[in-house]
Amino acid sequence: MSWDQLRELSSSGVVIGTLGASYRHLVSLNESEVAADIAQANQRFMDKIGIIPELFAYPFGEYSADLQKIITRYRYSAAFGQHLGVIYPGADYFALPRYPLVESYSNMARFQTVVDTPPSGDRLGADRPSG
Repeated sequence: MSWDQLRELSSSGVVIGTLGASYRHLVSLNESEVAADIAQANQRFMDKIGIIPELFAYPFGEYSADLQKIITRYRYSAAFGQHLGVIYPGADYFALPRYPLVESYSNMARFQTVVDTPPSGDRLGADRPSG
């Protein structure tokens, strides 16, 4: 996807996410290395499309309690691992599940199944305290 396409999506209301600048195993980095990677990604988004992403996806789905604490400092509203599932009431907003939908692991039938999965009853962020 190009920066122009991302800019167009963002301007039409689509929420944009990131996974950092380097797609490295963040759990193996120290706090300053993680901070530098996130800062670089955020700056790239700001330079290219004028926003800082709202969502974070852990590279390779890997995260730890320490990494979650670091991610919460960057004003992301939520972060996703790679474990399968729907978001449910009381879910940890910095360890959310997701369904992979990539060319090698998807088709329209799978997409329809994911779309038809019953909602959790909780809109992402609706009950999350601000601040």
